[in-house]
Amino acid sequence: MTTKKIDLSEWQSNVWNDPHRFVVVNCGRRAGKSTVMAYKMIDFAAKHNGSKVWYVAPTYKQAKNILWEMLMMIIPKEVVKKRNETELKITLLNDSHIEVKGAEEPDNLRGVGIDLCIFDECAFIKGWEFVWTVMRPVLVESKAQCYFISTPNGLQNHFKHLAYNEIIEGRQSRPMFNPELHSYHHYTSYDNPFLDSKELDSLKIEMTEDAFAQEIMGEFR
Repeated sequence: MTTKKIDLSEWQSNVWNDPHRFVVVNCGRRAGKSTVMAYKMIDFAAKHNGSKVWYVAPTYKQAKNILWEMLMMIIPKEVVKKRNETELKITLLNDSHIEVKGAEEPDNLRGVGIDLCIFDECAFIKGWEFVWTVMRPVLVESKAQCYFISTPNGLQNHFKHLAYNEIIEGRQSRPMFNPELHSYHHYTSYDNPFLDSKELDSLKIEMTEDAFAQEIMGEFR
């Protein structure tokens, strides 16, 4: 299949090369998290014949707006065997499948096993506990690597628990994942070298302190 050199920022390279199975990536807005995941999905599908790769956003509409058009732009047409606009599914010449999905109807996520899964804007997925209950068995057979990427959404949101690898039960907490399989990355909007830092600085005046801390600095507020 056609190969293409991918230029990544320093933080994107760190995430790309992370060998952990469950990778949580907390970033400020416009840091480039969806872009690096799009390339990761394509690279994985191209290198693993017959693989199944899923991208899951909070809703079908968001999934289509965030990633589908991006995939259409960056996947070379000559390596595409079939494209389904309705199901948001791309089949490559090596019979790998890349599917873009929404999480608003979790039962639609049941089915065959997958080999790589990306949860984008994870903090904004409603009913996360049920979504994960449905999705977790899908990852068992292949022991698929799974990315949870998002900007924070409040202080006690499920995404924070994913970041700290904890399940809260009453007043007690326990690890959600085997600590050896879990990793956490935190980057701000300033870590995107293609954004104008002065433009980001101006947001300190235009936004509240908490809003700037959460949206730009990736802090749990």
